[in-house]
Amino acid sequence: MSVSEKVSLSDALSNVDVLDELTLPDEQPCIEAAPCSILYQANFDTNFEDRNGFVTGIAKYIEEATVHANLNELLEEGNAHAVMLYTWRCCSRAIPQPRSNEQPDRVHIYERTVQVLAPEVDKLLQFMYFQRKAIERFCGEVRRLCHAEKRRDFVSEAYLLTLGKFVNMFAVLDELKNMKSSVKNDYSTYRRAAQFLKVMSDSQSLQESQNLSMFLATQNKIRDTVKDALEKINVREPTNQDPLVCVRGVLACFSNEEIVDHIRAQNGHILDGVDKASLRMKVRYRKRARNPLECNPVIELSPELWKRFTKNQKIYVGFGRCSVEDQSPLVQCLKCLGYGHTKALCKEQKDVCSHCGGEHTGRDCPSKAKNEPPKCVNCTRAKKNSSDLVHTAYSMECQERQKWDGIARSRVQYC
Repeated sequence: MSVSEKVSLSDALSNVDVLDELTLPDEQPCIEAAPCSILYQANFDTNFEDRNGFVTGIAKYIEEATVHANLNELLEEGNAHAVMLYTWRCCSRAIPQPRSNEQPDRVHIYERTVQVLAPEVDKLLQFMYFQRKAIERFCGEVRRLCHAEKRRDFVSEAYLLTLGKFVNMFAVLDELKNMKSSVKNDYSTYRRAAQFLKVMSDSQSLQESQNLSMFLATQNKIRDTVKDALEKINVREPTNQDPLVCVRGVLACFSNEEIVDHIRAQNGHILDGVDKASLRMKVRYRKRARNPLECNPVIELSPELWKRFTKNQKIYVGFGRCSVEDQSPLVQCLKCLGYGHTKALCKEQKDVCSHCGGEHTGRDCPSKAKNEPPKCVNCTRAKKNSSDLVHTAYSMECQERQKWDGIARSRVQYC
């Protein structure tokens, strides 16, 4: 076709349509798939190995979010009281005052004074109650942050900023109260009229009136109250516990002091070079041994001694050479078989079997008498899979025991 030849629009469109029917040499198929719905299957199983970390994290988040919301409500209430103080105008100036005690309408004037100022005085009472509540809540949160266990946790920046807003709120409210002499004048006028009319006749009303009068008259009352409350909070650096070792085969006739003295006197080759401060050790308790004439004392000692004793594995105590092994700080109840408390502090009413988890002792277990496989009660409570339950509650292979053992050891200083 020559360049000068003209093509109409209809011919051009028809030529384009021909291209749609053009067959490719490689006969490639169309890669666009037909639309179809996707089948989703929900899995509500939450029995994962690391589920406790997520549960703990979510619980902490929910707790902090709830506390944060409550603190914001207090901040909004404090802002309302600040607006009330800032916009306060003297009401007593507009109220006529009796000029003498013989004035015939004096009672009527006092009645009207109480009627007009009572709503305003109620606002001041609510302000006094609020600052008490806010200071108590603020110091409670600071006290919670200063707790040894809480200081190890992560605290969000938003939570700390909210506590900082409380400090600012206290300062603003205190300064507004200090500078507003009209507040004190109005309350003095109300109190004088109320005392004349004997409106505040009961002891509680008189005490609240006195408290409000002192609160309004004292300069920097809120700041000083916050300062005194914060100074009473006991803040101590968290200290880790010393590790434990179990010494096996010690004669039971030795007292706890004699056991410690024998260890120090007979193991100079192990204690050589240890400074005086690290020589500390004491017997925490004794475990029964197979031989009734012997015992297995559990000794609390310094990290340096723990390192040397567990490495050497043998020490001399009295007339024998005894084996030493690391002792877990984990405490297990002999009644409910739970962790973190002893039998004396257990709240359960019935014993729990260490073999099958039934409500009987291990000695009376019918499942054990039939040689049936054990079933760990702690793993059952944690909703473990059936394959993870085949061990006793005292087994060192128990996943729940290993978890709680790690938690207990996190508070121990091993180096």
